[in-house]
Amino acid sequence: MKRLPNLLTLANAASGVAALYFIASLNGTGVAIALIASAIFDGLDGWAARKFGSDSELGKQLDSLADAISFGATAGLLWNNILVH
Repeated sequence: MKRLPNLLTLANAASGVAALYFIASLNGTGVAIALIASAIFDGLDGWAARKFGSDSELGKQLDSLADAISFGATAGLLWNNILVH
């Protein structure tokens, strides 16, 4: 159970990558679903880390990277596509 928070964080990152793919494919429904999944995984990873007492330096760095992908890169690419199209 100590690895669950990191697995949830990786699911957040994977959802963010999926959102980037859907943005590039101009699939709005896919983007919405992927970003909602990212937000859910982002909330669950913090909850799991507190619940199981498994906070670590790796987890903190991984969470920052996943958030940068899911909520930073996707926002930038989404705005770019909105302004270009």
